[in-house]
Amino acid sequence: MPGPAETSWSEAACRIADCGWRRVLVLGPSDAGKSWFCRHLCDRLLAAGRRVAVVDADIGQKIVGPPAAVTLCHARPGRDLFAARAERFAFVGATGPIGHFLPLVVGAARLVAAAQADVTIIDTGGLVGGPGFALKLHKIAAVRPDGLVAIDKAGELAALLRAHRHIPALRLAPAPEAGTKSTEARRAARARRFLQYFAEAAPIDLALAQIVLQPFGCPSLQPGLLCGVADGAGGGLGLARVEDVDEGRGALRLSTPVAAARIRILQLGALRIGHDGRDYRWEEAQ
Repeated sequence: MPGPAETSWSEAACRIADCGWRRVLVLGPSDAGKSWFCRHLCDRLLAAGRRVAVVDADIGQKIVGPPAAVTLCHARPGRDLFAARAERFAFVGATGPIGHFLPLVVGAARLVAAAQADVTIIDTGGLVGGPGFALKLHKIAAVRPDGLVAIDKAGELAALLRAHRHIPALRLAPAPEAGTKSTEARRAARARRFLQYFAEAAPIDLALAQIVLQPFGCPSLQPGLLCGVADGAGGGLGLARVEDVDEGRGALRLSTPVAAARIRILQLGALRIGHDGRDYRWEEAQ
C-alpha cells in the first residue's frame, strides 16, 4: 500500500490548521528538520489564532529547555520557539534514548496530557530504525496523536507509517537548512543548552532525610551528577547538578534554578555535567 504523497511545508501547516488535529506528532531521522518544521507549524497556528503547546521529546537536540528531559512550553505570538522556556519537565536522565525508553515514553505522555492548548505539537528524536522503531511504536500509542507528520529522507519511515496507516499522515521533504551535524557539533549544542539552563542556578542545601532519592541512572549521589527535581506528586520541576554530598552530616548541596522549598524528590540521572556544560556518562567519570 503506497504511503502518503509528499506535501509542502506550507500546505501541511494549512491542512493541520484546518483539519482539527489536536495532537500532532512529528517524526523523522536525525537532521531532517523536525525542529524547523515544529517552529514553522507553531508560527502558522499562532497566526491563525490557535493556542499552541509544544512537547519536546527529543532529549538530545532540544527545541525547548535543557537536554535529558522531555519538556513542555506554551507558545506565544512574537516569541521564537527556539528561545522558549520550559514550563514543565519529565526527567529522563540521559541524552540518548537507548536504555531509557520507559521514562521517555511515560514522560512524553504525561506532558502531552498536561498541555492546555488547541493544538499540541510533539517533537521526537531521530532514532527511527532498529530499536527506534519500537520506541516510536510505543510513543505513538502513549500520546495518541490525531495526525502524524513524517519528514522522510530516504524512506526511513515507510515501515512506521505502514504500521500506523489508520492515523492520518502528512509526508514532507527534509528542510534544506537543517544540515548534517557531527557528533561533536551535537555535543557542543547540548553543552550550550545546559549552560543556558544552569546560568540561572543558585546553590541550595538540602537534608538527605527530607528528600526521596530515585535512581534513574546512577545508583548513588555523586558530585557533578545531573538530577531531576520533582515535587511531592512526582511533577517535574527542573534539573539540578550535585555539587557536594556530606553523608556524615546528612547534607546535600545542589545547583539548580528551582527553589529548595519545592523539592521533595531527587531523580538521579545517568550523566555527569561539567562546569563547561559537557555531559559524560557517570561511570566514565569514575
